[in-house]
Amino acid sequence: MSRYLLFSNIALVLLPMLLVGTLSFTLVGSQYRKETAITVRSIMRSVEAKSAQHIGDSRRLVEYLSARFADFESKLDDGDRSALQTAQATAQGIRSVIVLGSDYRVAASAPLRPESIGDDYSRRPFLVDLADGRTVMSMPFVNPETETMNVAVARKERNAVVVAFLDLDALSDFLKDLLFSPKDEAALADATGAFIAHTDRRMVRERSREDSHAELRGIGGLYLKEKKTETRSFLAAGIPVSGTPWTVLYYRDAVDAYSLIIDLAVRSSVAVIFLAFAAVVSAVLSRRAFSRRIRALLSYIDRVEYGGSEDLRYGDDSWREFREIGNAFSAMSARIGERETALRKSEDQYRGLFLLSNAVTLIIDAEGGNILDANPAAVRYYGFARKELLSLNMTDINACDEAAIRAEEIAANRERREHLHFKHQLRGGEIRDVETYVSRVDWEGRNCLYTIIIDTTERRIAEERLARSLEEKNVMLREIHHRVKNNMQIMSSLLHLQSRYVRDPADEALFEASQNRIRSMALIHELIYQREDLSSVDLSEYASNLVRFYKDGAVRAGAEIDTDCVSVSTTPEIALPFGLILNELISNSIKYAFPSDRPLKDGRRIDIRLTSDGDGSYALAYSDNGAGLKPGVDPETTESLGFSLIRSLSDQIAAKVTFRSEKGFHVDLVYKK
Repeated sequence: MSRYLLFSNIALVLLPMLLVGTLSFTLVGSQYRKETAITVRSIMRSVEAKSAQHIGDSRRLVEYLSARFADFESKLDDGDRSALQTAQATAQGIRSVIVLGSDYRVAASAPLRPESIGDDYSRRPFLVDLADGRTVMSMPFVNPETETMNVAVARKERNAVVVAFLDLDALSDFLKDLLFSPKDEAALADATGAFIAHTDRRMVRERSREDSHAELRGIGGLYLKEKKTETRSFLAAGIPVSGTPWTVLYYRDAVDAYSLIIDLAVRSSVAVIFLAFAAVVSAVLSRRAFSRRIRALLSYIDRVEYGGSEDLRYGDDSWREFREIGNAFSAMSARIGERETALRKSEDQYRGLFLLSNAVTLIIDAEGGNILDANPAAVRYYGFARKELLSLNMTDINACDEAAIRAEEIAANRERREHLHFKHQLRGGEIRDVETYVSRVDWEGRNCLYTIIIDTTERRIAEERLARSLEEKNVMLREIHHRVKNNMQIMSSLLHLQSRYVRDPADEALFEASQNRIRSMALIHELIYQREDLSSVDLSEYASNLVRFYKDGAVRAGAEIDTDCVSVSTTPEIALPFGLILNELISNSIKYAFPSDRPLKDGRRIDIRLTSDGDGSYALAYSDNGAGLKPGVDPETTESLGFSLIRSLSDQIAAKVTFRSEKGFHVDLVYKK
């Protein structure tokens, strides 16, 4: 007893101290890892942004040059060659640019390399099946002339293919400047995990790779993964480079990262040792003081147990606590007797509930699965005599094999279900679907399972019937939307055929406008047909498809359409008027906003912005920087078909629409759910 008090006193001093120290050390370590992860993530974001910028610059360069040289015949004139040289010289990170003709042979290069003129690039893998108007990027490769890592970006526009070779060694230099510590490493890996840029360029030259780059890419920099090499340990993380299959990797030196925590641990250990010594001294002194009182209390308890003392008072008033402990023993004995009586009464009550319940209930041995008890409802349900039922194991009535039982237990744990689904066999051989609700109980000193069984066979049959009916209806709805889309496409084709016989340009324009409106309505049914949820349409996807349809018209008008749309899910009844309004706005801008006799300083631009507050409401901000409305034209009152449609469709969905004609034409459409 005295040793227990000694160790208790020591524990009372040391345990809180160790607990606080351990908790503090854990929290500090956790917070330090989080801060390190945040720093590493920030560095990787910088590398990702730089890499994306390099790729973006090269894409824009080839788009510009391919558009400029799209119609050249066999060679470039002096002005085009000068523009090519200037574009390559001013582009950051672009080692060289070549222009290929329609036969994929080199027609021009920058810097100028006469010996390369006529080289055949038709068998280059990244140029095979290159579609007109499409930009592609090759796998990274080592340039044999400069022994540097390069990547090619190519685009085809009619007669010309422009290929820009991007030098990735500049990224290796950029990585070194961002290291958190000189002991750290950073890299850029391609889709196979091979390093294409690294703070140690030897890793790039030797084509080393990161085998776990896919796992690090999936982490997304949210936390650091421990990684060991033959000589060093790192905390590694990775994030993808947007628009490419590349991954930014960062390796934080583990020793350097944990140096602060190790120093804190050493200091804490010294403090713990000092306080432990003080605790031992205090505990020894306390032990001597309490041992005398403990022995006196034990002697008093012996007298109470054997009735050897008439006087239940213990000690003097200065030790009132010990006296109260002694007096409590007699009262405790009486209360224990009362509780035992209440417990027996409670057991009898619950036993009655078990026997009288209409729910099928079994008591099952948790270890072996034997049925230890069954209520009358269970005897009636399974059809066995009570004695026969109690001789069975659960494997005798559970028709599922061990693999199916284990799979159901895992599924219930994953779905946080309180019940399990099984198939039980009755005495006559009939298989029934059941739900079992299990609770662990102590039954006659044994660990048992209190199991309530509910027959769900009829419910399962009804659910399967409903599921088949719902699937049939979904198939029918998809077929309806598919047929409506096809019929609208037929209508559009008929209008197109009819328009060939129209000689009046005004009538031809009306036919074209009608075709566009029909296409915008058909697009709704196509999107619904392609979605799992037949009751909703994503306005962002709808707007993107409309813009894609008008892309060629915008190019002919010399305009660029810029979209920034968030995902907004709404019903087809709301989406169809929205699409028709957007169709009218885009077609009007392309037709009337950019007359050829009025060049624009900032280029011809159409901006479409779609925002949402998250509850199904949205706001559409549409604008172009064209000529604006003609003087005297009021969109609120004009009887033109386009503006009349916009106003009518806005009223149809109870949306507010406003028009402005300043520095172009602006329309704001606000829909409140």
